[in-house]
Amino acid sequence: MRELENAVERAVVLSKSRTLTLKDFDFLKPGPGLLPSPCETLSLQEMEKRHMEAVLRDNDWNISRSADILGVSRATLHRMIHRHGAKKP
Repeated sequence: MRELENAVERAVVLSKSRTLTLKDFDFLKPGPGLLPSPCETLSLQEMEKRHMEAVLRDNDWNISRSADILGVSRATLHRMIHRHGAKKP
């Protein structure tokens, strides 16, 4: 439910009109590099890293919000960031 609320809030903020359309939710579509191409096989660890980085990026590296979305504790997310060597841009 929280993800839906965040998506609607973001769409409202980014929308250029008074009415939301599907185009206002384009940011929800996975970007290049998040999902493997049909010929690319990724390890579970690489998929976890990509997903974690996408969630962090989409939430401006807000650890609490990202941990909630990922369904892990803040401490676990910090360990994941360290394990994958992710860096805040």
